[in-house]
Amino acid sequence: MANKEWLEELVTQDLQRKASEVQPSDEMLSRMMGRIKADGGGNRSMIKYRISSFHIRRWIVVTVCSAFILMGIMFTLSEDVRAATLEAIDTLKSIFVIDRSENGEYAIVEKAADDFLTSFSVCNTTYLSDEELTRKMGFHVYFPEKLNDEFKLMERVEGVGIREQVSLEVIEQMETTQLKAINDAAVFNSLAEYNPFRDVFAIYEGEKGTMLFIGMEKEVFPPIFDKNSISFETTIGGKSALWIETVRPDYKSISSNGIGKADLYTKPDKMLKDYYLVWNSDGIKYELSTSDDLVLTMEEAVELAETFMVAQ
Repeated sequence: MANKEWLEELVTQDLQRKASEVQPSDEMLSRMMGRIKADGGGNRSMIKYRISSFHIRRWIVVTVCSAFILMGIMFTLSEDVRAATLEAIDTLKSIFVIDRSENGEYAIVEKAADDFLTSFSVCNTTYLSDEELTRKMGFHVYFPEKLNDEFKLMERVEGVGIREQVSLEVIEQMETTQLKAINDAAVFNSLAEYNPFRDVFAIYEGEKGTMLFIGMEKEVFPPIFDKNSISFETTIGGKSALWIETVRPDYKSISSNGIGKADLYTKPDKMLKDYYLVWNSDGIKYELSTSDDLVLTMEEAVELAETFMVAQ
């Protein structure tokens, strides 16, 4: 009961905040808040996932699989509360994304949610060994225990994404299915129309608590980037690589369907600049990125990537 009351209070506060931001929907949101407060019973459902999802960038404007690192989430709530919350979110028809002008300046702009299409990925901590992941992914997977004696392997994470771009409404409908698809081949195959893929990555921790991420997946190289990204050519072990500079909104982290994600509906206070390295070897795309508190130069990233590839 305490969990339920706590969540309902959070939902009420969130709807009140959103009501102040979206004036045309004030009356509708007020009715929804009344409905949530009046809900005192009904069937309960338990949502409990151990989610590990980090900001591994793809060829999209906004990353959905982000923000929560190794976080256990458990909420108990009635079906009516969940339905009312989703209904309230659906009434908010605008999101905030990055836009780059012709003169190269970046700005956070408001965009109609109905017009927004993106691909996305859902990730989960895995306890499979490298050998087991190799059989599952269909390509060689090996994460050394240490990189340059500075970064120690902490976790392996596997995910399922789709390359077909879909609306935010479809994402809400699909994300729990994709979470199941990580460990269920039949569910994975049911996503065929969306061009699904599997990926795997490792989380390495540095001596000062900073984090380094290295991921791999089968993908055409080079990847497609949006206008908010700038790429610089380099090499890793004599093979072509790209150092990517991109700008993203500093979204707040939220949870929906038990999955950590970025809150696209609330305007971020600032923008963040990201750098990451992508390269291809034998048909596998590799990607190296870091947590926000660790900024590498291109040369430092290339050195770490070459150490990783030598270990393969």
